[in-house]
Amino acid sequence: MDPRIWSVIERMEKEVGGDLTVPALAAGVGLSPSYFSWLFVREVGTSPGRYLRDLRMKRARVLLERTFLTVREVMALVGFTDPSHFTREFCKHHGLTPTAVRQRVTANAPRTSESA
Repeated sequence: MDPRIWSVIERMEKEVGGDLTVPALAAGVGLSPSYFSWLFVREVGTSPGRYLRDLRMKRARVLLERTFLTVREVMALVGFTDPSHFTREFCKHHGLTPTAVRQRVTANAPRTSESA
């Protein structure tokens, strides 16, 4: 993989909740936005925007399943500011609302002998 694209992917993973734009990512590796986008699709198979959105949705699900953070906290950590937009994107990606994922995890949590 082109090292410039690899460095952008590492940046996306580290700053998943940040304000990452194609022009900013392209500038960070010294490329024009159009050439960067073309190269990213050639190397990764999807656009930088779609890759970042998928990364954010995967991270959101992990946070909902493994932490006690609220849905709003998770939303903010993965770079969303509008709850309805976050819920819509999450549903498109996972087929469930963030609340439904959280409820499913809670329902499947093992019960301790004290709560049984």
